[in-house]
Amino acid sequence: ALMISALQLPYEEWVVGAGFIDIHSALDYIDNVQKINGLPLVSTLTPTDGPFSFEYWFVNQSVSIPVSIFSSSNVTFNMEYRGTHAHWIHGPSEITINQTGQVTLVVNVIASEDVEDIDVWVTFIAPNYLNMRTSFHFDANVPFKKIAIETSHTPWAIDSIFGQFRELALMINELGSSVDELGRSTEITYELLSQYDAVFVMDPCAWSYHMVNNTITKAALYSYSQSEIDAYVQYWEQGGGLFLVGLS
Repeated sequence: ALMISALQLPYEEWVVGAGFIDIHSALDYIDNVQKINGLPLVSTLTPTDGPFSFEYWFVNQSVSIPVSIFSSSNVTFNMEYRGTHAHWIHGPSEITINQTGQVTLVVNVIASEDVEDIDVWVTFIAPNYLNMRTSFHFDANVPFKKIAIETSHTPWAIDSIFGQFRELALMINELGSSVDELGRSTEITYELLSQYDAVFVMDPCAWSYHMVNNTITKAALYSYSQSEIDAYVQYWEQGGGLFLVGLS
């Protein structure tokens, strides 16, 4: 109720969340919604729209959008996909939420040229609950180059999307190239690498040190398998671009 009734501020959700909390409006909202055995049936989600101003979406690139959902009870929402380009957004047909949960939507614009004014939205519908909607309005351009940021063998990957290298990814986007992340669970193969014009390999030589019997022992944190090394060698020999970044 606090999120739903919050006063909107002139900033995006990723900066200020739902907005400025208004306790009185929240209480009024609770008083007027449907109730079952005295329990107000309240739900909300975030984000309500996208992409954010710093995000760039390109044609033929899958973009995963995690949508967080909050409800006052255990409830199943039916999901309806609408808009002139609804065939480019994918996700489940329903989602069951027990107070908190998350669903991942995937946007993938399949085209050979730039597509402008893409307008799609997903509506969440459940009995006795007010409908919720998350909307996406954007242009999808053909990327100048396809770049991968590979964080599968670095401890920095745990921090966030692209690990410590988010600003680098955004700069590449601003130059007109798409960026995918090859994260911790990725198996590096030549078939995967060959999809990209260049791969940025981030901190692939991280080491740890341990004291064992008064002796310092050095060990690799995340080692590449021989097949992964062979994949990179083949990628390089076939003309792929590699940019290796080592941090210390």
